Amino acid sequence: MQASVLSENLARALTIVGRAVAPRTTLPAPGVGCVHIEAAAEHLVVRGTNLDIGIRYKVGAQCTETGSVAVPAKLLADFCGSLPPDRLDLTTKKDSLCLACGPYQANIVGMDPGEFPAFSKAAGAAFEVDADQLRETSSRVTVAAASDESRPILTGVLCEVGKGQMSLSAADGFRLSIATLAVEYDGTHKAIIPARAFDELARVTNGAETVRIVIGKDHVAFSTPQAELTARLIEGAYPNVKSIIPPDSQRWVRLNVADMVQAAQLAGLFTESDRAIWIAIEPAGRLVVTSQSDTCGHQQSEMEAVVDGMTEGMQVGLNARFLLQLLKAMGGQAELDWQPDSQAPTVFRPADGNGFTHVIMPMQMAGQAG
Repeated sequence: MQASVLSENLARALTIVGRAVAPRTTLPAPGVGCVHIEAAAEHLVVRGTNLDIGIRYKVGAQCTETGSVAVPAKLLADFCGSLPPDRLDLTTKKDSLCLACGPYQANIVGMDPGEFPAFSKAAGAAFEVDADQLRETSSRVTVAAASDESRPILTGVLCEVGKGQMSLSAADGFRLSIATLAVEYDGTHKAIIPARAFDELARVTNGAETVRIVIGKDHVAFSTPQAELTARLIEGAYPNVKSIIPPDSQRWVRLNVADMVQAAQLAGLFTESDRAIWIAIEPAGRLVVTSQSDTCGHQQSEMEAVVDGMTEGMQVGLNARFLLQLLKAMGGQAELDWQPDSQAPTVFRPADGNGFTHVIMPMQMAGQAG
């Protein structure tokens, strides 16, 4: 292999692909701690995998001789990331990669590229979605996915395709997110996709206009002209999490997202991990956000809000981290409609009603709930 590429472009590709590389080398397959680089006519193809998620990324290059090599991912990424922006020449000698960038040279010992794990190909339902909408929708849903591996099914996102739309749902037992977006596909399909795949997808598809999705029996693939992400589907039956969504109520509060982010961040400084902040709602249109702890003290913020359908005040306790993750996932959304309840699940929806629902279970505290 002989190729030339801009060092900063290869470094960026290695950063993206490296997130799919297994941090441990004890997985039962050779090459999972490496990246595979293949030189084609006008680009390099960089691949990495941890056997559950794989990323393939193209980098523009001048290739005078085709070939491939597999080398330790972290070492190559650290080396390329430390280089100045300049032309980087790559050549291979047996299973080693030789690099030259101005006065800087290196020789990295690799492995037989033929032993690098093959990417599984997804074959099945195929459709395209708008890339920006997919990134926005998935980021709002994955915040509710579980990180605890004791219930693997809840670390995934339930993807349901049918009637011209794709619905994404995630829940961790304390909160729930559901969002939909339009797709040009008339069939029906259901799969549980690892939440981490959607988190990585935001980076892989950055700059793309559309994303092609193929959902197979065991794998799902997201592809753009420059990149592809594949993920192993999670097996099992996803629980009926939608059943926890309470019926619509006449009682609503319209929140200014920026104001609530500020108040929740300040309140979070004065509460211990996974403890509640308290939001007192006054029918006249005033919210008071408070938090306290024995070790930190007390904090209070006040803000105006549109309150509808309430004749009496109410105080609701919400997990500070959960509330902040929701608010920050809303991106450019200016306002949220909140259906508050001190005893039952509380519901959040965008004020423009764009097909997103988020539910957070309220927290209780003696003498404060109610």
